[in-house]
Amino acid sequence: MSVTLSGGNRKRASEPGHDVCLRARGLRFVCGLNPTVDVLIGARALQAIDGAMLVPNSLGLVLPEFRLNQRATATAMWGASGAVAAAIGPSLGSVLVAARGRP
Repeated sequence: MSVTLSGGNRKRASEPGHDVCLRARGLRFVCGLNPTVDVLIGARALQAIDGAMLVPNSLGLVLPEFRLNQRATATAMWGASGAVAAAIGPSLGSVLVAARGRP
């Protein structure tokens, strides 16, 4: 949902994404149980939709907090933190799964 569609209220524009984030916590539980492959795929698909709603909203909430001359730096830090998470996440996840004994 864009800020324009929400009448210019940034908090109201981000609420659907935050609601989705709370739902994602339950989806992680479902993914962990994964009784069938179909349930796992469905839960992961919903997680992807949730992330697609939340990530753009986060930048929209961050940028207004910075002065105009600092926004390029803020955007770079926002992007760099996402890149670090994408680079470390899969490796860290595999280490945690291997430590727990799951193949």
